[in-house]
Amino acid sequence: MDAKKLQVILNTAKISSINKAAEKLGYTQSGLTYLINSIEEEIGISLLNRSHMGISLTDEGNELLPYIEDMIKSEQTFFTKAQQIKSRSTDKITIGAYPSAVVAWIPDALRAFEEKYPYTEVEIKIGSKEINDWLKNDEIHFGIVDKSQAENYYFTPLGYDYMYAAIPSDYLLASQESVTLRQLAQEKMVFSAGNSKNVVLAQFQAQNIKIPHILTVSTVNGMDLLSMVSNKLGVSFISSLYLKSCPDNVRMIPIAPPLKRTIGVISKECKNTDPKILFLLKTFKNYSKYPLALKDE
Repeated sequence: MDAKKLQVILNTAKISSINKAAEKLGYTQSGLTYLINSIEEEIGISLLNRSHMGISLTDEGNELLPYIEDMIKSEQTFFTKAQQIKSRSTDKITIGAYPSAVVAWIPDALRAFEEKYPYTEVEIKIGSKEINDWLKNDEIHFGIVDKSQAENYYFTPLGYDYMYAAIPSDYLLASQESVTLRQLAQEKMVFSAGNSKNVVLAQFQAQNIKIPHILTVSTVNGMDLLSMVSNKLGVSFISSLYLKSCPDNVRMIPIAPPLKRTIGVISKECKNTDPKILFLLKTFKNYSKYPLALKDE
């Protein structure tokens, strides 16, 4: 016996009218009557009283009521459990992201995601320029990148990431409240091999400032750059998301005018239909530290 059919019996008795029940439950009057009759015929017991006073459960129906309710509850429990088991499948979402995002806010977003989808594996591939290749080759579902990397992909902005100048604390510039690119051009600079180098150097060119002596290291981790600045290998440009991780002998100073990049999500599809990916993207937007900066504009 289908528990959904028995639920129709209970709903009809509760509404106490074939006409009203048919309208509310999406049946024609004749269709609902036929369904009720077929159920009663199948079990060999009359479940409903029909009279000018309305519809009600028979004595037999009342006696069977707790068992009917148990059947309905068991079926609901069955489908709920089936969905849980389904979600335990080897589903896996792979993301490409900047190290600063991974350090600053992705962990909080993932904790929220895991509460809803505890059996879905999430893999984070940390990178920079290679994120585009990962997306192209379907190695990731989406990437968190600078807008300049969007290329031909769909881009959903999260906000602005402000770049700070990381300067050894005993340098003269470290005593200032803000620094300009022209001032920084007098110092040796340490860059990562990531995309932020191109963003910064483009600003030097836009302001007709001679590009300074540069040391490029094969890392995309801001902590590695801060370590090099701490060891006085030069000054660097670091995401504002590393402010709380700055060593004691390094100062992170705002750049004037502000140097920023637009951070967002790139994907192959304009609107993903996978509910898990949609929820993860929504969670990222909720937990991202970037959106507050958008309000500055």
